[in-house]
Amino acid sequence: MKSITKNSLFNLAYIAVDSFIPLLISGYVARVLLSGGVGRVAYAQNTAGYFSAFAQFSITYYGVREIARAGERLHEVNRLFTELFLINCLTTTAALSAYVLFLWRSGGLDALALACGVPVAVNYLNISWLYQGKEEYVYLAARNIAVKLLSLAAVLQLVHAPSDIVGYALIAGAATGCGYICDILCAHRYVSPTWAGLDFRRHAKPLLLLAAGELSFAAFGKIHITILGKLSSPEALGCYSYAQSAAQIVLNLCTAIPAAGFPRLNYYYRADRGQFRNLLRLELQSAAFLTIPACAGCILMAPSLMVLLFGDSFLPSAAILQLLAPLVMIQAVSSVLCVQMLFSTGNEWLRIPVYLAGCAGIAALDHLLIPAFSANGAAVALTVCELVITGGSAWRMYRMNPFPFPARALLQAVFSTAVMCAAVKGILHLAHTPLMQCIAGVAGGMLVYGIVNLMIGSELLWYVVKKFGERAAAWKERVIWRRSR
Repeated sequence: MKSITKNSLFNLAYIAVDSFIPLLISGYVARVLLSGGVGRVAYAQNTAGYFSAFAQFSITYYGVREIARAGERLHEVNRLFTELFLINCLTTTAALSAYVLFLWRSGGLDALALACGVPVAVNYLNISWLYQGKEEYVYLAARNIAVKLLSLAAVLQLVHAPSDIVGYALIAGAATGCGYICDILCAHRYVSPTWAGLDFRRHAKPLLLLAAGELSFAAFGKIHITILGKLSSPEALGCYSYAQSAAQIVLNLCTAIPAAGFPRLNYYYRADRGQFRNLLRLELQSAAFLTIPACAGCILMAPSLMVLLFGDSFLPSAAILQLLAPLVMIQAVSSVLCVQMLFSTGNEWLRIPVYLAGCAGIAALDHLLIPAFSANGAAVALTVCELVITGGSAWRMYRMNPFPFPARALLQAVFSTAVMCAAVKGILHLAHTPLMQCIAGVAGGMLVYGIVNLMIGSELLWYVVKKFGERAAAWKERVIWRRSR
């Protein structure tokens, strides 16, 4: 089996590129399209996102799980790939037809809506689940770097004025398609489609359950954007969209390491329950170690960060980011317990009632808070609903399948974060420009946090140090052996 440490590092590189290059693009686009243009694109992309979620039909999570379970049984992998690829073609056709019909009936069949619908159309080629199930994070990282760099070059070359809003949306969709095309071209290394022994019925029940949960989750994540777009201005939606993007980038970086263990969790749950619990404990430790300081950092540095990244017109996004910052911790826990553990243990059906209730709850809170507080109200509504959903789901999972609670790691992270916050506040007081505040604040905060954790004996950090030491020693031995030949 591939090394989980190596997979985690490459997944971190994959997520970092997937986050930072779009961040550069967003910073440029924010200054060209301004908050109003960004809001229009965000609303159109959010609308298309409902249909994109239906097109994917939760095949991504299901495919990762089933490919991981199939392991090295090549015939079974080939069967799975063929079956899921054809099912994906069917759901994509239905979603694309529904999207075009929706635009035609609603009178929204314009160039922006069509450009934002490109990800729905290119979902025919979506087989990223194959590479995640095979734990090919090296390939995913390399592919993503190339595609994102092409996207950055295209935006810089083609988007120069507020009137280029459609071009920007089209580039975003084309980037998704380029990644999928790369996946298709390289798939022959891992699978050979087969028509022998195909059985689509075996996927019906699990896929329907997963899809119901995933679609309710997608609706929960998108409904407040729709309501905010209806009850507020494009400028408010633009500020909210970029604040949420910043919080999502931080979350993606924090969960990159735990997420790499998802295929292995599926394998261990069937093969070795002791290893399953150990890996789950390590993922929870990682979540606590990374997300608690990240949440505090978002709150402290939000004003400097939003102005530096997106310009002065997005300063109102700072307060929104501060309100969304707790989501970094909440959704990281949700990723481990309410996605990875839930799917690995076969309890994915639990998501359905939880997120259906969440849709009703967030819609009610949005209608209560947005008219009075605009985008800030939407941020509060999302944070409160996510906290209730994640807390309730985690408690239910613990009752059904007790998981190791990393109390010591949690206390160490809280203490180290408190010391880090004091240091960062001092740095922000001494630095006077947003650029210097961000550079010095992030670097100084990470340094202080790491030193404090080493001093108080963080199990996770010392584990990482030990692993790197072993790797360095092995590399040194190989170099000495080669020179002695």
